[in-house]
Amino acid sequence: MKCPHCDNSTSEIGKKCVHCGKDIRDATQRDRKMPVKCPICKNKTEIISLSGVKLDYCYKCNGFWFDKGEIKRFHGALSDKSICKEMKLYMAGISVKRRISKRSTYLKCPVCSMLMSHKRFIEVSDIILDRCRDHGTWAEQEDLLSMIDIIDSDQIDELMLKERVRKQHKLDERIKKIEANQSRMSKEIAQNRRFTRAQLLLDFLGFS
Repeated sequence: MKCPHCDNSTSEIGKKCVHCGKDIRDATQRDRKMPVKCPICKNKTEIISLSGVKLDYCYKCNGFWFDKGEIKRFHGALSDKSICKEMKLYMAGISVKRRISKRSTYLKCPVCSMLMSHKRFIEVSDIILDRCRDHGTWAEQEDLLSMIDIIDSDQIDELMLKERVRKQHKLDERIKKIEANQSRMSKEIAQNRRFTRAQLLLDFLGFS
C-alpha cells in the first residue's frame, strides 16, 4: 500500500510508514458518502439501512461492513424482539444462502488496507468477526445471522454472564500476580536493607 503522507510504498502490516515514520491508519479516513469495497470479492458494496444503522452490504458474498461504533448500535437495536424478527425476514429476503467460511486468512480493512484481526462477537461465543481497530468490523452473512439468533433466543444473557465471569477471573489472576510481585519486591527490599546494615556494621568494626 502507499503511505498517504509521503506516497511511498510501505508495509501493510505495520501501523507506521517505513519511510516517513508517520501513522498510516490515523491519516486514513473514510468518505461515508461512498460505499467501501468488499474485502473478500473486491466489489463495491451498497449502503443499506438495518435497524436504523447504515451499513455497507455486498450483494455478491452477503457480507456487511460496520464502521467503528456501528456494531454496538446494531447490537442495541436488536435487543428489541420485534426488530430481531423483522431482521430475520429481511436477511432471508436478501440472502442467497448461509456461507460456511473458515477464517484461516486475514482480510484487509476496506478503509486503510491494513490486515484486520480476528475478534469474537462476545469472547465466549463462536462468532468470529474481522476487525480493524481504527475503522470498523466486517461480518459475513453467517456471522450476522448467528448474532441475531443468539439475541433472539435469549442466549445473549447467558453469554454475557459467562463473559463477565471470565473477565472477573482474568482480573483476579492479574491481581494475584501483582500481589505476588509486590510480596517478592518487599522481601528483596527487606533483604537489601539487612545486608546494608550488616555491611555498615562490618565497615565500622573494620572488617571490610
